[in-house]
Amino acid sequence: MIVDLAQMTSDGFVRIDARFDKLEARVDRLETKMDAMEFRLSNIEAQLRSHTLQIAELRQIVDRLSGDVDRLIVNVGRLNQDVDKLINSHTAYTNDIKDILDRLVALEEREPAITKAEIRDLQNSLHTVVCWALEAAKIIKVPLHIRQ
Repeated sequence: MIVDLAQMTSDGFVRIDARFDKLEARVDRLETKMDAMEFRLSNIEAQLRSHTLQIAELRQIVDRLSGDVDRLIVNVGRLNQDVDKLINSHTAYTNDIKDILDRLVALEEREPAITKAEIRDLQNSLHTVVCWALEAAKIIKVPLHIRQ
């Protein structure tokens, strides 16, 4: 009986030893997988650090460009105001010229007898148109050959 007990104990130890060997092999495989995962996580962390730096650089660029865009918007607003002023001035000048031309047409259609006051009025009007045309030519840099 003692021999049987000793044999059973020996067989039990052999089975436990075999199970421990299998368990040890599984633990080794798990450790290998864990090492691979640690390596991959390290790579991911390095990429995240790189991306964080890139995002910070992009934020700086965006902030700088936002300021530039804001300044451009202000400048465009000023330019629009200047254009509106020029359009208004141009409209006023165009209306003045139209009025003068209407007067000239009316004078052409009338009897040829013109009073001295009307001649002075026409001379003043024409002088105003010529001065305006010369000034406009200087501003838009178009040569205008009018003798005064």
